[in-house]
Amino acid sequence: MMSDIRAFFATLDPVERSRFILDWSDDQPYLFGFLINLSDEFPEAVHEALFDAVLQLSETFRRTGLQVHPISEQVLTEVLEEAANLESVESSPMMINELQMSIEQVSGQSIDDPKMVEQIRIVLRTLIECFERSVPDPLP
Repeated sequence: MMSDIRAFFATLDPVERSRFILDWSDDQPYLFGFLINLSDEFPEAVHEALFDAVLQLSETFRRTGLQVHPISEQVLTEVLEEAANLESVESSPMMINELQMSIEQVSGQSIDDPKMVEQIRIVLRTLIECFERSVPDPLP
């Protein structure tokens, strides 16, 4: 499924991509702000590719029937604090690997710097954890 989603986003022209990002930013303003604030942490192409990764993640949840509710500032803060305190373990390693590959493809950069790889993985873990916490529990 991820390869289909990655292929779909790869076919978007810049105007369509911008529309998807704008729509997503309206739905997830705190995550959008979080990603915007990372602009100084990554090269421009990698930073832009992070937006594609979050769009792919969002679409993956949608296609699997999981409705992602707006992520609150509180949830984002909790997830970031857990990451800073190293309380979180790497969940969804296959999804993280897929999104990391996508970031390399979209940015056109092979990311070999171990520090940058770890930073990207932390961002991806944070995004995935926020998405997972925003899906309502189907059990009463």
